[in-house]
Formats: sequence, structure tokens, C-alpha cells
Amino acid sequence: GVWKATSAEGKIITLSMETSDSFSWTYEGASESEVLKGEWSIDEDGFLILADKDVQLVGDITLNEDGTLHFLLAGSPEGDPGLVFRRDDSTPN
Repeated sequence: GVWKATSAEGKIITLSMETSDSFSWTYEGASESEVLKGEWSIDEDGFLILADKDVQLVGDITLNEDGTLHFLLAGSPEGDPGLVFRRDDSTPN
């Protein structure tokens, strides 16, 4: 599905994850060359791995009771709030 979060700078981050294990991660204002696209997976420790040909994002994810998805980048400093993604029901899956 499609998930959206707001960064600390107020920019929209869109994470699209397909059942075919493909993903895209876009940041509002980024050029097309800055969009991450590749394959996603969950490792044995429950970390979400987003990998394209040059970059790999690894994050701890939690699906909250309110339906939001919390993403905390691995290695983030203490106190980092991470990102809270909400499902974008206006975008077809």
C-alpha cells in the first residue's frame, strides 16, 4: 500500500510498498534521481530493509493500534522520534 509521513522539516515522505516486494520512497521536493526504488523485505530481527541498487535503508517498524506505521532508521540517535506513516487510502493499491 501507500503510506505517507511528514518529516521534521514539514516535507511529505511517501512510501509505496507492493505485494511483489517492490517499493518506492519519495521525498517532497526531491528530483526523480533522488527517489529510492527497489525491493523491500523483513529480516530475521523484524527490521524492514529497503534496498535499491546503491542505497539500503534499514529501519525498525511497528504497526500501531491506530493503524499508523512507525519507522525508526537503524542507528538513529537516542531520542529520535522516527517517522509515523499513515495509510493513504486515496491512492489505489
